Amino acid sequence: MGRRLTRKRNAVIATTTAAVLLGGACAASAADGPPGDPDGAPKSFPVQSISASLWIDPNSTLTSLVDVKELTGLVDQAGKVIGSLTVRPITLPVAYHAAGISDYSCVKNGTSSDFIAYQPTEIFLSDGKSVQQHQFHVYRKDNARRVRRHDIQYSTQFEVCATGGAQPRSERATQIGLGMAFPDTNQTYKIGQDWREGQTPANYTSTLGFQLGPAEKVPLSISGSISQHPSDQLMGSITGPFPTPGDAYARNAVNSWWQASCQDSFHGCRWWWRGSKDFHGTVAQGLWEFTPDQVRGVNHFEVRSYIKY
Repeated sequence: MGRRLTRKRNAVIATTTAAVLLGGACAASAADGPPGDPDGAPKSFPVQSISASLWIDPNSTLTSLVDVKELTGLVDQAGKVIGSLTVRPITLPVAYHAAGISDYSCVKNGTSSDFIAYQPTEIFLSDGKSVQQHQFHVYRKDNARRVRRHDIQYSTQFEVCATGGAQPRSERATQIGLGMAFPDTNQTYKIGQDWREGQTPANYTSTLGFQLGPAEKVPLSISGSISQHPSDQLMGSITGPFPTPGDAYARNAVNSWWQASCQDSFHGCRWWWRGSKDFHGTVAQGLWEFTPDQVRGVNHFEVRSYIKY
């Protein structure tokens, strides 16, 4: 009798265990989801953002990146932070400036006096997940236009042109971008911005002109260009694609990024929610204006890269 009960109890346990294992397998299958099943989309995405202060040498055309930090964490499909973001200081490779200004991806169009083209610098990082390179070009125009009616004072304008992207390695990416801002939270100095939105072309150029007074007879503008795999879409905003401390400078910021078409909705995307393995990048430009009193405090801009895997 005891042996029959034992055999029966073991059979029940075996049946229950098999059911649990089968249920777990079914749950895992449902979590993975069939192609095109929105429920099979990932619930969290790793993000990475590299930020730095781009300092301008007041006595030369040199620039440098200081206070470089890496931000990492998880966000959900809507870009909301899951848990908390981790920020740590890192060291970037020193950019090597071998070519002239005209050989870079941002170039000057037109001629003007009182114009300075600063030496470009870059965020370059190669790790196990991707290789990313974002170049930042700063331009300054003194005596740009008259800013006060009753006395003769002319503004100084700074334009920042940024172009770059990333090549995913072990991961696929759903967003890749860059941004820059003048670090002021209380007053708006930005008077111009430009980024591309819509379907991603293989090659494109973004142009933003300085705002000059009537004394300047020849237009002065900066053009940035990039080539990439033409898929999905480009977007831009005064804040980045996911939350970072740089959002505090939104009133003086410009951000632009490539984004997978399935970023906002996974319906009908089949396996494309896994992201892209191709190189993707973008171009962004901003223009800021300062009075003679204000420009004395202008010594750096904040720059940043974005990747969502």
